[in-house]
Amino acid sequence: MAILAETLVMLARRLGIAVALLSAACAQEIVVGGDAAVRDASLDGREPIDGGDLADAGARDGGEGRDAGVGDPRDAGASGPLTWGQMVLPPTSAIQAIWGRSADEVYAGNGNGAVLEYRAASGWAVAWQEPSNHGIRAIGGTPNRLFVASQSRLHVFAGGFDAPTSYLVPQVRGIEDMVVVAEDEVYLVATLTNGRALFAFDGAQVTSVFAPTDVGTLQSIAAPPGQPILVGANGHIFRYERGVVSEERIEWPAGWTPNDIALFTFYDIATVDGRVFAAGDSRIFERFLDGVWRVAATPSSPSPVYGLAGAGARGFAVGRAEGASGGSILGFDEDWSDVTGPDLTLRAVWAAGPDLFYAGGWTDLDGVILRGAP
Repeated sequence: MAILAETLVMLARRLGIAVALLSAACAQEIVVGGDAAVRDASLDGREPIDGGDLADAGARDGGEGRDAGVGDPRDAGASGPLTWGQMVLPPTSAIQAIWGRSADEVYAGNGNGAVLEYRAASGWAVAWQEPSNHGIRAIGGTPNRLFVASQSRLHVFAGGFDAPTSYLVPQVRGIEDMVVVAEDEVYLVATLTNGRALFAFDGAQVTSVFAPTDVGTLQSIAAPPGQPILVGANGHIFRYERGVVSEERIEWPAGWTPNDIALFTFYDIATVDGRVFAAGDSRIFERFLDGVWRVAATPSSPSPVYGLAGAGARGFAVGRAEGASGGSILGFDEDWSDVTGPDLTLRAVWAAGPDLFYAGGWTDLDGVILRGAP
C-alpha cells in the first residue's frame, strides 16, 4: 500500500528524532508570497488554463465536487497571513483524508478506519468506524450525501452515520483517491491486485472505466469545473471526457531521463486561483491553455508534495518536511512560495474559504490536524 509504505519510510527516517509540533497556544505564522516565490520564471507571460473555482478543493479528500454546497470563495478576499495551530483530537492514528461542507462541518479519516467529525461547538470526535478497520483513503460529498472511500469499499451516508450503503470496488488492493461530482457521479482511482484502474459510481454500482497497462500507479483524481476529469499517475496525467480517456502532454524538466519521469508520481491535482496544478516530488506543474503541463514551482520542501487546496486567490500545498529547515506547508499567493512550516508529514489539505484551511497528517504514530486561520 502506498500510504503504508510512506508511513514506514517516515518512521524509519525519524526514529529517535524529536518532531516539533505546533500547538494552539504557540501557532506558527506562515506568510505566503513575497521574495520567496518559487514559481518557474520561464513561464512568465504564458496563459494558464482557467480551472474555475473549487470552494472545497482538497487533497485526498474527494471534495472537488461541483455541488458540494459551499459558496464561491472568490467572493471574499483573503485578509492576511494565516496562523497554523494544532487542533485537539481524540486518540487517532495518521490522518489520511480531510474534507468538509463548511467551517462548522469538517470530516477526517485515519489509517485505522475511523471517521472524525468536527463541529465548532464541540470539537473533533469519532463519528464512525469502518467495519473491517480498513484505513480511510478519501472523503467527499454533496449537500445531502457523504462519500467515504476505505481500502476497497465506497461507503455512502445519507442523513447520518447509522446505516451507510457500502459498495465493494472489485479486485482492488487499495483505493488511492476519489472525486465527487454529483450523487450519481463519483470517480475513484485504485491499485488492483494486478494493475490499476479508474472506477465510476453512478449511484447504484461501481464499474471500471479505464485500466492502463503502461503506468505503475494511479494516485490522484480531480474534477475542475468546466474541464475534463483529470487523473494523476506516475509519469502521466490522463483526462477522461465523454467516455474517452486521453493522455495529457507534459513538458518535463530538461535533462530528465525516462527513468526520472517514470519515478515521478502526481499525488494530487487541484484548482488554486482559477489555475489547475498537479504536484509530486519537488515539483508543482500547471496546466496551460495549449493543453500542456509545465513546471510552475520547484520547492525544496515539502517533498513530496502530497496535497493541494485552494480558495479564492490563496492556496496551500502540503507534504513531507525535507531537510533541517524544511517545513511541510507551501503557500500560494499569486505564486508558490517557500514558507516555514511544521516538521511533520501532512497528507491532506482542505479549504473552507480563503481564510480557513485544514490539513491532516501525522508525526511518529499520532494523527495531527492543523487549522490555518488569521
